[in-house]
Amino acid sequence: MTLDKMTRDKSKIKKQLIEELTRLRKRITELEKSAAGRRCSEEKIDKQNEFYRNIIDSLPYSFMVIDTKDYTVEMTNAATGGGDLSKGVTCHAINHHRSKPCTGVEHPCSIEIVKETKKPIVVEHIHYNEKGKRMNVEIHVYPILDNSGNVSRIIEHSLDISKRVQTKRKLKESETKHRVLVNAIPDLIFRIKRDGTFIDFRPAEGFEPYMPPHKFLGRKIHEVMPKNVAEPAMRLMRQALSAGEGRSFEYQLTIKDEKHDYEARFVASGEDVVLAIVRDVTERKKVEERIKKSLREKDMLLKEIHHRVKNNLQIIHSLLSLQTKYLNDEQDKSLFRQTQNRIKTMALIHEKLYTSQDFVNIDFREYIQNLSAHLLRSYSVASRIGLRIEVEKITLDIDRTVPCSLVINELVTNSIKHAFSNDKKGCITIDFRTNKEDYVLSVQDNGKGLPANLDYRNTESLGLQLVCVLAEQLHGKVRLSRSKGTKFTITFKK
Repeated sequence: MTLDKMTRDKSKIKKQLIEELTRLRKRITELEKSAAGRRCSEEKIDKQNEFYRNIIDSLPYSFMVIDTKDYTVEMTNAATGGGDLSKGVTCHAINHHRSKPCTGVEHPCSIEIVKETKKPIVVEHIHYNEKGKRMNVEIHVYPILDNSGNVSRIIEHSLDISKRVQTKRKLKESETKHRVLVNAIPDLIFRIKRDGTFIDFRPAEGFEPYMPPHKFLGRKIHEVMPKNVAEPAMRLMRQALSAGEGRSFEYQLTIKDEKHDYEARFVASGEDVVLAIVRDVTERKKVEERIKKSLREKDMLLKEIHHRVKNNLQIIHSLLSLQTKYLNDEQDKSLFRQTQNRIKTMALIHEKLYTSQDFVNIDFREYIQNLSAHLLRSYSVASRIGLRIEVEKITLDIDRTVPCSLVINELVTNSIKHAFSNDKKGCITIDFRTNKEDYVLSVQDNGKGLPANLDYRNTESLGLQLVCVLAEQLHGKVRLSRSKGTKFTITFKK
């Protein structure tokens, strides 16, 4: 081999080595770029995974990825817990504290349902939290299919709906209670919109309305009811909606040639709907009319009774007056006159009841004025003895009117006869008022007064004896004041 050939071979080898080194450098550069790209991709993937992890952990409800073969949980979020998943923790262990998969009505296995249908489902379930507290949950389950189209995993997230379930239960209980109350109402009930359109009804057994209730639906009040009923009904409906208070009215309709009376009550049921509760009150009206007629007849009978009693007492009064003319003894005449005044006192009561609209209570102020004026005329002393009436507007029943009037008669008569001797002038005051618990009646004169040694409770005077007896009938007390004349005060309970 010549030297020139050897030189050419070395040059060729050197060239080949340089080319190979260049290719290696290029390949190394490419590998370095590829490694850098992979590192960048891995970093991006890690960041993306962290991003998704943060999203899942930020969910306020439980989130799990579950293997459908053995029910092991492969991923959870912070809201789920579950402990160390590397130990093969199952979904039924986390959610139900059970060692076996869920079965039965309380714990239907949603995984098995999704495996069969391969479609997402939403079911309500019972879960237990870490403390063992029972919770109502709403579970959303989504299938993850493998290359063969089978469900290999599922995504499950659950919402705590315990409050919603409790609210629904309370609402159902409330609806049931109100339904029972409504069903207990024996009336026809309509739901009517603000514009008067009938939208629903609840029939009433044995109720015969203006026309079949279903024919009202979709129609307005003025289309199915007479004008004299529709107009007040619309007005009262609007008032019930605006005021939030019930309104009612009565009306009359003719059905099959017979007049029927109805009562309609309107109650707001929301902002634009009212409940119209309609009741047939025909029989009630008939009963009320019979009662009113009976009361009118009894009123007339009572008037007649009082009129006849008054007339009979007046006859007795007149007979005594005639008999007095045949008496010569002045003491006998005085006794007859007192008896006449007592009879007149009772006759005035029956006269007052006869002319009154109230047969139970009497306006006592007016009665006292008439009685006292009669007594002054009876003894012909009206010119010298004045009369002052200070009586509140008081009404008494007849059981109290009779004893009270007789007490006034006796005390006023006693003052007329004994307080003002030798035709002296004076004044008699009758005061009748009330306080919180009692009636207080007093008769006072400014005459010479009773003798100091006179005990009105133990006296031969029939008039004062009657005052004490009548006060006992009233369950009252009698007090005597001798200051500036004579004053008797009778106090009795209301």
